[in-house]
Amino acid sequence: MTNHIIETVIFKLAHGISKADFLEAVPSSTAFMKSRSGFVCRRLSSSEDGTWIEHIEWKTMEDAKAASDAFMNDAEILPFLQLIDGPAAVLHHTQLEVSLG
Repeated sequence: MTNHIIETVIFKLAHGISKADFLEAVPSSTAFMKSRSGFVCRRLSSSEDGTWIEHIEWKTMEDAKAASDAFMNDAEILPFLQLIDGPAAVLHHTQLEVSLG
């Protein structure tokens, strides 16, 4: 069995974007992810200092990388991406070792 891949993105919202504005845009980006091969689940969390952490679980590294490339180049996702401070965002792909339900 191949371990799933966790895509972690740490980011802050763009200047002037509220938490409510961002959360309103999340469903459209989730729909895009759900349409991609290998999507398992997505979680978004935020801290009081405005840091957001996104965890997306993919079946394979190939699925994760293909989705990430498509996400960054999809014109329909651009409004969502503009809500994020893109230059400060950090993305990691790691292999899932332990998952407890």
